Amino acid sequence: MVYELKSVLGVHQGDPLGCVAFALAVQSLFEAVEKIVEEGDDESLRGTAKAYIDDLSVAASFEKMKRVIDTIIANGPKFGVEFNFNKTIILIGKCDSTEEALSRQASYVSIGFKAENVLIHPDNAMEASQHKKYGVICLGVPIGDKQYIQERLEEKLVSLRCEGEKLVDYRGTTQSKLLMLRYSFAQKVTHLLRCIPPAISGQFALAFNDLKIELFTKILEVDKSTLTTMHKEQIFTHIRDGGFGVGNAVTTAPAAFAASYVSAMDVLAHTFPNLEKDIQVEWLISQSGKTQDEVFGQWLDLASIKNLAKENSYFSHCIDALKQLHKLSGKAPNLCHLFNREEVSTSKLQKVLFRPCREKHLQHMMKDWPLNKDIQRYLSCIGNREEASAWLEAFPTSEFELLDPDFRIACILRLGIPFPEIVRISAERGSKNHHKCYPCSKSKSADGVQFDDFGHHFAHGCLCGGGRNRTHNVVRDAAFQMYRELGMSAEREVTLAPLSDAQDPNAIPILETEDLLLNDEEDEEENENNDELNTSAISTTSVAVLDGPQAFEIPAKPKHLRADIVLHDSPFTIVEISVTNPCLGIPTDQTSAQSMKAKNSAEARSKSKITKYKKHNIVDDSGRRRIQPFVVEIFGRMDPVIYNSIRDLSRKVIGKGYAAVQFRTYWFQRISCALQRMHATSFKRNLAIARNEIKPGSLGVSTLVYESMGYANAGSAYSFSSGAGRCSDF
Repeated sequence: MVYELKSVLGVHQGDPLGCVAFALAVQSLFEAVEKIVEEGDDESLRGTAKAYIDDLSVAASFEKMKRVIDTIIANGPKFGVEFNFNKTIILIGKCDSTEEALSRQASYVSIGFKAENVLIHPDNAMEASQHKKYGVICLGVPIGDKQYIQERLEEKLVSLRCEGEKLVDYRGTTQSKLLMLRYSFAQKVTHLLRCIPPAISGQFALAFNDLKIELFTKILEVDKSTLTTMHKEQIFTHIRDGGFGVGNAVTTAPAAFAASYVSAMDVLAHTFPNLEKDIQVEWLISQSGKTQDEVFGQWLDLASIKNLAKENSYFSHCIDALKQLHKLSGKAPNLCHLFNREEVSTSKLQKVLFRPCREKHLQHMMKDWPLNKDIQRYLSCIGNREEASAWLEAFPTSEFELLDPDFRIACILRLGIPFPEIVRISAERGSKNHHKCYPCSKSKSADGVQFDDFGHHFAHGCLCGGGRNRTHNVVRDAAFQMYRELGMSAEREVTLAPLSDAQDPNAIPILETEDLLLNDEEDEEENENNDELNTSAISTTSVAVLDGPQAFEIPAKPKHLRADIVLHDSPFTIVEISVTNPCLGIPTDQTSAQSMKAKNSAEARSKSKITKYKKHNIVDDSGRRRIQPFVVEIFGRMDPVIYNSIRDLSRKVIGKGYAAVQFRTYWFQRISCALQRMHATSFKRNLAIARNEIKPGSLGVSTLVYESMGYANAGSAYSFSSGAGRCSDF
């Protein structure tokens, strides 16, 4: 049934053009209000009037405010604008006496405003409780007395907790929940941090940080008590800095407030006409030859700055925020960038102010982990700032979607906390076999413990799960498709013969023997970072053939000479895929102080590949063939050589700019998601073997096993079932 709705008064709610139509209609009325507020020769009595659609905020003297109210009552109905006396709140400014404040309150009440909505300044109030009442919500931000603001922030925190619980209970994927936590929920307080001084919002920001950690652990189903301070900081840290991008409200607040104050200087100039002169912008520009620390210290000692801080409480709060930034970053903020708005746009000012804090925090995260393996894990998560964390930036569509258990496993591996499932199995088996891998029976090596509670061995190290070869092949296929998309002549699984002086490098003789990959995981020991070459790669036997007076030897054909990918473009390039673990070969109890040397296992593996190919005479220094190892660590970091190669190729083929960036983003996300998906598959399989649910060597995992791990059979794919009996175990 269709109903006809007639718009009698005002603009239809929900009409996409309603805001524009309303703004055009009321513009002349609001201009008249602004004219009343700003008129007069006495600059100290000038006020401000700002409107957003139908919300009008006016700050003016008592006499001007009465005129504004009379104007709106008289002319407003022509434009469809009327006072809502039940909702309109009036804050009376500080008066010379309580009697004057009461007289003004009575005047407003006589017009029709409710007495409880006309609030007397706390300094003129007869009741101490007036502090908690003096304030108003303006565009979602509480303004007024400090106690009022803090009470509203506590109420806001309660509502945020309710919203967070709804996010946890949302029936979407874990991947989508974490995206909403990062991009939606974590941003819900940004406007508050920009408008409320850090000195007032500090406790709220700290409580909001705790709430985000709580929601994060609930989404990933991990115990909050297992998180150390460094783990929590990693959760807050920017994704491309090796974290999860949830954001730290406490450290963001000073930059947000200072940037907001500078952005509002045009409005503040109505109340403080000499604001820019008092801030000494011209003096700051003239100090270009001095260091930022020197300029900042001298600027704080200027008489005009001290006087302005006494007269303008919000400027005083801005100075406090700048001092906090100085303390957080160890560098004085660049005051020219801050107040000379010709250098930096106001939209980018918060990011510019926060950048030194982010840089110092990153240095802290890269070296202050207690154990060396945690430092190597974290460095691998940073990568080249673009590829290692690509799977966390991907939206869950088509090839970028990760099943709930897969995404959870990838996040816990990145975070570096013990897997509850492995700890539980170890506890059931007894402390004697605590560090024994039940699928492959390996326990210790000369380098330290191979099997650990952190899932690295299950996800990549254990050969029984079959995940290492599959992971290698998935990365190879994705890289092959990427080269094809770049228009290159690429070929997979090509058998190569050693070079000879007369050989055409583009001639690729196919050997008769059934050769294996040169970097196949079968010829790699558990310690993948070992640079020693496996001498079994070349057969040293020969066959003596008697035909005539002399015997001669036919050398045996070399093995393991099949390349993953070859690129026929000039120069002829051999691309070899390898996946390595930066945490292997590091004793689990080695502290960061014992080994502060930065370790890039992807780069080390790449050099090992080049050495191996040269030793086998597949490539040489003549340039006829080129070897390009495509090495990726399990956390996503690529060897810098292949990373730069992909970046340069995308720029060369597509051109510099947005298109090339989007191409790299797509393929880094695709490779990264495939990598994490295969690690999770290997982890789940080894976990099932450790539970005696399947036997090592089984090619398939039964439906019963998947259901016991929290899956529900959905044809050829398995989806996570929240109602499964062992949901906590995946």
